[in-house]
Amino acid sequence: MLYITRHGQTDWNLVRRYQGETEIPLNDTGREQAEKIREGLADVVFDRVISSPRKRAVKTAMIITGLSENEIEKNQSLTEASLGDWEARYEEAIASELGEAYDVWKSYAGLIAPPNGESLFHVMARLYEFVEEWLEDARKKNILVIAHQGTNAAILMLITGRVSREAAKEFRRKNAQVDIIDADTRKIVETRAFDAKASPESERVTLFDESGQPQGQVEDTVAE
Repeated sequence: MLYITRHGQTDWNLVRRYQGETEIPLNDTGREQAEKIREGLADVVFDRVISSPRKRAVKTAMIITGLSENEIEKNQSLTEASLGDWEARYEEAIASELGEAYDVWKSYAGLIAPPNGESLFHVMARLYEFVEEWLEDARKKNILVIAHQGTNAAILMLITGRVSREAAKEFRRKNAQVDIIDADTRKIVETRAFDAKASPESERVTLFDESGQPQGQVEDTVAE
């Protein structure tokens, strides 16, 4: 099985500040979320752990698995889409500056690149060969991938073959959500949310039915 998770919360997530490729560490809530994933997936033995090289992703991987940083496989292609001129800016300031144009851009859920940045199409292009290799490996192994909101949406579009604005919106995940993928069918078996304030049993939610079709949409958050 292939497990794909977004890293835990950071302070920039809280204030809706675009972090993209910027190195921002997990905050206390983010570390607690990673601990909740560890508890919730305690019965899974991961044969391979692959992370974005960003510290917030690597730390999430370390907490979930108990591995040292050197034991985690880091893949540069898992870095978040570059946000170009919007890197480190507050979403509120960009929205105020651009008005309706920003709302239109946001409605495409990352499929249109910000100024001097990357779109999810760029991310899919750099990830395609890796995703296919991970899926093949996940036919016989449990593989954990830890990355970012935009990156993970790109991975899910590649896996399911659903590349559209609607899919890009549906595949946006909150911090510490985990998608469980059946590598043989390329379907999302389950999506689990881990709330730092909840018990492991109460965190379990299914956002997709058995056919892999969405049953609901995750509330939008700032890409990072």
